[in-house]
Amino acid sequence: MGVSLPIIFILLAGCTPTGTGETAVLPTGAATAVSKDESLLLPATEEHDGEMPVFHNTPIPIPPPLVLEPTRTIHTVQAGETLYRIALTYEVSLEALIELNEISNPTLLLIGDELTIPPPSESEETAVVTTTPYPTSLISPSITLVNGLSVENILIMPDEVKININKIYDYGQSIGHNPHAFSKVGDSTIMNPGLLVQFENGNYNLGDYSYLRPTIEYFDGSFDRYGASTRIGLHAWTVLDPLWADKQTCISDENMLACELHLHNPSYLFIRLGTNDKDIPDTFNRHVREIVSFAIQNGVIPILSSKADRFEGESNINNKILRQIAIDYKIPLWDYDRVAATLPNRGLFSDGIHIATDGVTYDYNDPQALQVGQSTHDLTALIALDAVWRAVNE
Repeated sequence: MGVSLPIIFILLAGCTPTGTGETAVLPTGAATAVSKDESLLLPATEEHDGEMPVFHNTPIPIPPPLVLEPTRTIHTVQAGETLYRIALTYEVSLEALIELNEISNPTLLLIGDELTIPPPSESEETAVVTTTPYPTSLISPSITLVNGLSVENILIMPDEVKININKIYDYGQSIGHNPHAFSKVGDSTIMNPGLLVQFENGNYNLGDYSYLRPTIEYFDGSFDRYGASTRIGLHAWTVLDPLWADKQTCISDENMLACELHLHNPSYLFIRLGTNDKDIPDTFNRHVREIVSFAIQNGVIPILSSKADRFEGESNINNKILRQIAIDYKIPLWDYDRVAATLPNRGLFSDGIHIATDGVTYDYNDPQALQVGQSTHDLTALIALDAVWRAVNE
């Protein structure tokens, strides 16, 4: 079990607990900020002496523009801003802003960049975002069960969450995110063995879950990717710290999540964190919220995941925090903790941390597949991804 210093499934959980970001601006930094677009729920946090923080909404302050001439305005990019929000502020179209500034990658927006704002007369109507329809004829007509749990028990996604993630998705598509790509943020609990890798590189038989095959085909190329935002021993507080990004593949001063977004350009993001963040609930809570905010403000749908272990004790405080964050931000929760409760030893190795592989089979006609941590972990992750994909393409 590896140990490291602090560093579009969202996965926060850990390998070897060792204790202990600017939002929406790529590629650097992270700071708690709230989207100026109040239609996307981005609650900021205010810590106090209690167990959980108090939440409130605060708009991102927009600095006054520098006017160069009657028909041209220069805007200097500040922390927490995206092209979409800047376009809204000046009431110009996103397309006109991108074209005038010859921006090739709308997600690579740096603090201090100077953007020329087109006058309203040069702006076109906001482009209509189109999505790829989900093949509804292939959706299972029945409620899928895994060890007695329905889809609604595995993925928590009420109607208000569906509405919110559609807004996030539409924004992400408007700035060019790949609808066929998802990424992962997480530690060794999704790296060893790799989460979902089998569906791209190995043999499997979906059995009663054959309705998931279109999802595997649609997201081909993402399943076996570890990416720039996974690391053994990862902590929540290091994800948005540029110090911990891979200097070989990432831009200078780019944090690991920003790096993954520009390298893979996903529309969805699994987040699994929490095991390495033992005994620091306030810090864990604050930094997961920053990660979720970062994803949302960059048009990537976070899929937050609870974890199977009880490394911080029977209080299960980190999973409680993750569930509350999913509610506050109106994002999907892959509640793997519930799934783990149906498995022998919670589907974990004897270390009580890593997903077990003993006796693993990916033949889902075999009841054994739903009694082993790894094959159940992968199946329920695929069910979660499928449900979120359907929710933004219905």
